[in-house]
Amino acid sequence: MEILILFIFTFLIIVAIVLYQSFSWGYVSSILYKWFILPFSPELPELTWIQLAGVMFFVTCFFHSSTTSYLKDEVKDNKSGTLTMLISPWLTLLGAWIFKSVML
Repeated sequence: MEILILFIFTFLIIVAIVLYQSFSWGYVSSILYKWFILPFSPELPELTWIQLAGVMFFVTCFFHSSTTSYLKDEVKDNKSGTLTMLISPWLTLLGAWIFKSVML
């Protein structure tokens, strides 16, 4: 019974991570699309963050990359990967905002 509960809990955590990644990157990509693409090509359709979250679901099916795949298991830091996964969309948005504020 404990194994079944652990399996269900693990499955729910994985689903939550996939949903978080897709929706957060979808939101960030919708903001970047409005900041950098639409001003230069106004004839393009305006996409919502839900639509771009769907695009992120699609894209993540094909692109799974690990920057530490070449490292030995003894050298890998698994805890920093989780933190990076959680804050990377927001750091990307911050960097894009700084770029937009300074350069445009």
